[in-house]
Amino acid sequence: IPMIGGTPYENRSISTLEKNLKSIKETYQDDDLYYLFEKKANKINLSITNNGDEYIEDSSIEVQFEKNEKFLIADSVHREPDNRSWLDKINYTPVGPTWDEMHYPKVTENENDYIVFENVGDLKHKIPIDIFQVPIRFVAGQNCLNQEIVVKVKVFGKNLPKPIEDELKIMIKE
Repeated sequence: IPMIGGTPYENRSISTLEKNLKSIKETYQDDDLYYLFEKKANKINLSITNNGDEYIEDSSIEVQFEKNEKFLIADSVHREPDNRSWLDKINYTPVGPTWDEMHYPKVTENENDYIVFENVGDLKHKIPIDIFQVPIRFVAGQNCLNQEIVVKVKVFGKNLPKPIEDELKIMIKE
């Protein structure tokens, strides 16, 4: 019965199978994103140390990765898709967003860059902290191995007359 769980592949007509193939990208998009960004991705974080003599108040950090075909950065945490039939889901109580989903940094993407933004709060002096509450999901392709990625970092703060800007170089190893 199609309403309960769908028609098995072996019972579908050739025309139905051809229609299924045309929409395969959309059909399995959530599964693909979950596998790519939650199973295969490297979860990376960056640390920062305020080497000044006073706190940087109400700080935020922007990390800019120049976009290319060698790597991807997820714009959110992807939950494992629930592929059960609707009949199996009748008595299911939906679960709200996870801590990781709610606290993933803001990731925006434009034509040239991935920009990752995080509010950090006060940066105490001489104490290293992780920038992101939840590590970003970073997928490096094979052509990215042993390559250097230049990352631009800006630190904003209430008591900073202008942002602190610097560059990092990240080397991708196996």
